Order: sequence, then structure tokens, then C-alpha cells
Amino acid sequence: MLSWLAGAVFAVTLWFLAATDRWSSRSVRYIALALMAPAALMYFGYLEVGYLSLSAAAFPFIARDLINGDELTPGMLFGAILYGLGAAMHGIGYLSIAALFFAVIATGLPGLPLRRRVVLAVALSGVAIAAALIWVWYYLSVLGFDVIPSHAAGGFIMRTLWRSREAEGRILYPLFSIITARDVFFSGLIAGLPLVLVTLLVRKQSPREARLALAFSIPCAIAFLLFWPPQGIAIEMDMIVALFPAVFALLWVSSTSIRASIASAALLVIGHTVFWWVVQNDRFINLMLR
Repeated sequence: MLSWLAGAVFAVTLWFLAATDRWSSRSVRYIALALMAPAALMYFGYLEVGYLSLSAAAFPFIARDLINGDELTPGMLFGAILYGLGAAMHGIGYLSIAALFFAVIATGLPGLPLRRRVVLAVALSGVAIAAALIWVWYYLSVLGFDVIPSHAAGGFIMRTLWRSREAEGRILYPLFSIITARDVFFSGLIAGLPLVLVTLLVRKQSPREARLALAFSIPCAIAFLLFWPPQGIAIEMDMIVALFPAVFALLWVSSTSIRASIASAALLVIGHTVFWWVVQNDRFINLMLR
């Protein structure tokens, strides 16, 4: 039921995005690409819940208005709220908020001074964080729930650089190892990292949005490389897709061009193929040591 409801929100927000864009050819192409993303497979009943942090419509709402002016608009605020609701559903959603903050400041949109970019970044991230944390207050103060960390007490476990070690009863392979390189390569295809190349190729058609999307991708790519999936990528697929929310930012830029959309669709098909191969392959499961 949770997965079904999340899928409904996913679809409704995409519909709302296209409706506010008057069902332009670009918005229709973007909806098609967003639905083709392997992350959309999660809404068919995936057991874990990391993917609940994703929002396909948040970045387009923000980017569409941000490149046209430096004033806060309802679209920008709505996009920020969507990111905040994602963070409320799963803590990995704060990665999207951090990436948005970094992208707005680092992009250097023409005619937008640094001071104004900082103000916009603080305002948008502040709205997103408020949308995420208001639920904590509601759970604790109104409903009287307790905070139970359970197995999440270990937090965000990062890969080591050179040496293997044991963590959570499993082997934590270092960043510079054959197994990590294998896992990052295949999980990157699933998450959509190769879409960065498509965005670079079409950046001249929509330079402002391309710069914003590429800047948004930097924190996401760093987190994607450093995060260690304890049970293996075959089981942690919800975290694999959640760790690269920039996939929807890159697809939004790709949707400006028919050729770029076709190229992106081909990469997404490859991602789907790799997804099913990985989840059915025991070699991508990190077994318990004892």
C-alpha cells in the first residue's frame, strides 16, 4: 500500500508538472523518460523504502523558474517542498536538499550575483528542511511516538579507501578494489550516472539548466561513490536509486532535445537490463560472515 501511494504521488506530480507547462512536447518527453527510469520499478512493491525520498517533479519545477528570474515563485517553493517530503519519508532525501543548495550557489547563473544565489539557496533549502522536519514534531508532540533507531543506528556507512574491514557482520570492501569498481559500474548504470554524458552533449541547447543539473549531480555522485550498501547492491536497490536523485535533473535537461531523449531512453533500457541481471545474481549479495 505504501508503495502504491508513493507511485500515485509520483504520477500526480508529473501530471501537475506537464499541466503547468501546458503539456508541451518537452514535458511529455520528460514524463516518458521519468517513467522509464529504473527507479520507477520501486513503485511496484519494492520492500525497502529508500526510494520514497525521490521526486521526479521537484527539480523541473525549480529549474524552470530559476533560470528565468531570481524571485521565489510558487513553482520553486513547490519543488522545494517535494524534496522536503522526500526527506521526511527517508533520511537519504537530505542529499537532494544539500545538492539543491550546492547547485544554486555554484551554478553562477548569468546576471545573478553570489549574494542573491546564497539567499535563494538558503530559502529553498530552508523550505525543504521545514517540510521534512515538521513531521518529526507532529510524530513526537501530537501523536506521542518514540524515536527508535533500530538497525539504522550505524547511519551512513562509507567505504574505506584501501583496506577491507568488517561492518554489520559483513565485509566492507574499500573504494579502490575490484569488487567496488564492479558494483559502482553496474549500480551506476541502474541509477543513471551515464546520463551526465548526454547532458554534457546537449548543454548548449539549454546552458543554464544544464549547468544547474550538472552542479546538482556533483554531491549526488560523491555520495554514490562513498556509500557502502551493506547487504550488496542486489538487495540495497532502493538505496542505489535513492543515492542519485540527479537522474531526474539530467533527464529534464535531456528532454529539451529529441535526439538526447532517444539517447537517454537507450541508456535507461540498459539500466533496466542490468537491474534484473543484478537482482537475480547471487554474486552481488554481501553474505553474513557469521
